Amino acid sequence: AISVLCSRVAEQLIKARKQLSTLNAELDSAREDYAKANAADREGMKRELLLGEQEVLQLSERIKTLEKQARNTEIKVIN
Repeated sequence: AISVLCSRVAEQLIKARKQLSTLNAELDSAREDYAKANAADREGMKRELLLGEQEVLQLSERIKTLEKQARNTEIKVIN
């Protein structure tokens, strides 16, 4: 049961890291577009950028939690 849990946590962790990588790439691109945009266009882009940044923060916290779960599960397997 613990090995199944460990495997599940590992899968979730890999998926979350991939999502974070994709999201960061999208955000980098959006930031570049923002830098090139005129003032009127920037206004519309601000909210989108902020939402993306909030999503990155939430996903980063999720990854930390999953990493902790993985470590705790490994400790249970060892003991």
